[in-house]
Amino acid sequence: MRGEAQHADIAIKQAVRYNFRVEDTRFIGVDLAWREGNAGLLANETGVAVIDGEGQILDAGWTRGVEQTIGWADKVAGDGDAVMFVDAPLVVDNETGSASLRDPGRAAVWPVEGKR
Repeated sequence: MRGEAQHADIAIKQAVRYNFRVEDTRFIGVDLAWREGNAGLLANETGVAVIDGEGQILDAGWTRGVEQTIGWADKVAGDGDAVMFVDAPLVVDNETGSASLRDPGRAAVWPVEGKR
């Protein structure tokens, strides 16, 4: 097995080990949109998707703002188990100002184990 199939196999074995029923679980993905702290601007679109334990897409689309995104996640989580994965833009404040870690054109210093 290679790549994603191998990772899926490992995840299933771990779920069985911890008595976790994957087929009854919903997996929610959220790719939060970037918006640089301007309250006067409409929030950018956040990508959202949910799959069941067999990998079937149950819903996918776009939300705007934190409230709408949380409301969507609450709705699609259902009444059973759900796990949410969030990809969020990060900003690191450093001596030269803030820098987005996703913008390769801007330098950012990320402390590792307390070192710079």
